[in-house]
Amino acid sequence: MRGHLSQFISRPISQHSRQILQVERLQDRITPSCSMVVIDGHILRIVGDDSDNRVAVADLGGGRVVVTCDTSATRTLTGIDRVGFNGGR
Repeated sequence: MRGHLSQFISRPISQHSRQILQVERLQDRITPSCSMVVIDGHILRIVGDDSDNRVAVADLGGGRVVVTCDTSATRTLTGIDRVGFNGGR
């Protein structure tokens, strides 16, 4: 066993075996700080956090609303007759 380990310990490190490290760009880690959910098919609930949230709700009539919550995609919802908003502060 000693002879087996000694081959790893006594092996010289070659100057030509250096590794070149590279940096890779990661995807954005943006997470929306507010969320929205439809309850019982007709109540839109928007919940914010302690940050400054950017929320836009447009009533198109006939139960249709358009909602944008922070950086999330704009959603068009139907059948909405109530909107509730809970902010963090």
